[in-house]
Amino acid sequence: MPTRLRTVSESYLRLLPIAVLLLGTLGAAEPSSAARRVYEPVSDSDDGRLTDGTVWDHHPGEQSESGLLLRLGREGGTLHECSLGYAVPEFSGPASVEDARLRMNMQGGRIDSGLSVRITAALDSNPLATSGAARFSLPRTSASVLWTVTAPWDSSGQRIAKWVETPDLSAILEEVSAQPGWGAAGSEILFFLEVESSGSDDVVRFDDTHGAYWNGGNPGIRPARLIVNEGFLDAFHGRELLCRPTPTSIQVNLIPHTDADVFVEWGTD
Repeated sequence: MPTRLRTVSESYLRLLPIAVLLLGTLGAAEPSSAARRVYEPVSDSDDGRLTDGTVWDHHPGEQSESGLLLRLGREGGTLHECSLGYAVPEFSGPASVEDARLRMNMQGGRIDSGLSVRITAALDSNPLATSGAARFSLPRTSASVLWTVTAPWDSSGQRIAKWVETPDLSAILEEVSAQPGWGAAGSEILFFLEVESSGSDDVVRFDDTHGAYWNGGNPGIRPARLIVNEGFLDAFHGRELLCRPTPTSIQVNLIPHTDADVFVEWGTD
């Protein structure tokens, strides 16, 4: 079962012969090559936080030795920014994807005035070969996404995973995969999450450990996933379901993997 389900507002269509509607739905299928892909961070040792713009700080004492408790924002006058790296060998050439997001496991935080985070990625054929704070000196994508966090994250209590997702990052992934040399030495993408604006004490936390959470919890959960939907239909659990026909309408039910703006088209072709 998915970790979280959100329903889309019910959409109604004016009456057409139901057989025509069903045939139109079946004919809209994406090519079988499309897929929904989930990637885990390549390593914990290089995924971390940049403190005050100068020091790469793992803080192993806050979690198990194999993992990190990452902060994003400002806390007590200290700046926390992150990089997250992923190997995506399936995209050996220029990617064309419908939707791509980072999904983090919420571990609490505090938001007073609001936290704005700019997300970019490294333009480098092998960015994960660069470690620590030196990563932040790599060339960046011109594409960027502004992510605004308006409320504190609800801590999972280290027992139940609670996810939050960034806005769509597909334009960033597509720019990275279109660069010369992409795929020659393995396809890698390195995202930067940098504070655009915040108050003096606006910070959120997420756990990036490959082992059990500190003091127990759910072992083996990797809570900084990159989720890529190659095609439109990959963004949904199953296919659309037509039901409740009346003489003048029919209902369309959809369950998306992520929050989404949805429209419905219908016709005879």
